[in-house]
Amino acid sequence: MNLADIDWGGVIGMSGAVFGAIAWYRGSVEKAYAAKRDFGHLKRNYEGVSATLAGMDKTLDDRFDRIELDQREIKALVQTALIQLGGSSSAILRAKQ
Repeated sequence: MNLADIDWGGVIGMSGAVFGAIAWYRGSVEKAYAAKRDFGHLKRNYEGVSATLAGMDKTLDDRFDRIELDQREIKALVQTALIQLGGSSSAILRAKQ
């Protein structure tokens, strides 16, 4: 076999096809890794937002409980003051009308 007998066009074409296949495979592996990484980021962000909302829900529940207790104390103080003054809350409501 002589170098002149080799089909150089076919060799170059085959080597181009092989390198193209390698490049395609490498690109597909990189895309798969990028998609997996992006999914991981989205999952961690979702978990963080979920934890934050749960904490906010607990904080709001605590605040509403404190507001409710404050309202009850104010109501009790107003009723006590009305009783000491000889009035009633129904008399005040009738006076407004």
